Parts: sequence; C-alpha cells; structure tokens
Amino acid sequence: MLNATGNEVIAAATAVASAKTKIPSVSEIVLQHIDHPNSVSPGHLSKYRHYVRDHIEGVLGIIPVDKVTYLDVMKWDRALTDKACRRRR
Repeated sequence: MLNATGNEVIAAATAVASAKTKIPSVSEIVLQHIDHPNSVSPGHLSKYRHYVRDHIEGVLGIIPVDKVTYLDVMKWDRALTDKACRRRR
C-alpha cells in the first residue's frame, strides 16, 4: 500500500520525527556542505544543488541524519538505479 501512495505516510512520519528532534535532514547537511565557503565556481554550486534536488531529496534527503539506516541507503541506491535504467530506454 505504501508503494502505491508514493510512501507518503513514511515521508510524513519522517517529517514529524525531524521536527521533534531538531536534527537536520540528509539534504540539509549536504546543502550545508555545498554552501560552505570554498573555491568552487557558482556554476558548479548550481550543479551540485541540482544533484541534491534530483538524486538525494526524494528518497534519502528527507530523513533526519540520525535516523538513516542501511535499508534507507539501499532504497536510495535502488531508486537511483531505477531512474538511470528508465532514462536508457
């Protein structure tokens, strides 16, 4: 049932857990790292933000960093693999 609804229940529960714990999500941590002052050009920063949006936010990015499990990473990897396979068709 969760697959049919796009895992909305899991996303909502994760958002509630994140709000309660005040722990940043995976996406927030990655974006903080990207935005940390460095010698990367504005074009590269934009590209990295797109990578976060396209490859992290959907499955893994909404999870608080202290709640990420091995299974979460495996689901994220599977989602990326499935997306790449669909683009090749």
